[in-house]
Amino acid sequence: MALVLRADRKMFYGVPGKSGGTVTYTRMKGFTALSESKNPTEYSRKYVDETFETVDVTGMSSSYDFTFDMMTPNAVLDDIAAIIDGEKLGEDAVREFVCVDFHRPAEEGAGYHAVKRTYSIIGDTVGDGTDALTYSGTLRVQSTITEGVATIATPASGGTSENVETITFSDGSEA
Repeated sequence: MALVLRADRKMFYGVPGKSGGTVTYTRMKGFTALSESKNPTEYSRKYVDETFETVDVTGMSSSYDFTFDMMTPNAVLDDIAAIIDGEKLGEDAVREFVCVDFHRPAEEGAGYHAVKRTYSIIGDTVGDGTDALTYSGTLRVQSTITEGVATIATPASGGTSENVETITFSDGSEA
């Protein structure tokens, strides 16, 4: 049995292309916090002939709380900062994200297990601190999960998961 490191699960942000062009899934670097909450919806009831309460999960509303140090140049941080600073609303604040488990190779042997989902970017705090310009907020779910395979598109150097810069995503129906 081996311990899985947090660094083996990496998030990639769908940076939109110019004028609505192709989305590039770029590694989210510079984040000091990025934790997922499942936020289940529960249906709870107690039947008269039982001494216990029965609970069923009837829904999920996944979210990620985030904090990052603003660094340049960084297309991901620039895009999120533009959404927060520009107080963008609706579809203008929605982006695709891919979570890749580099500790789970795909069954086909090429790539890694990944999940793609769309989230709204909800900014909360800007400039909390005196050392670095920081941003924080929450990503709130906008779509169902699409399972698939992520392959390394451009490694920074060496081709390891530690150095990956961008990925391509193929959903399960394409595999």
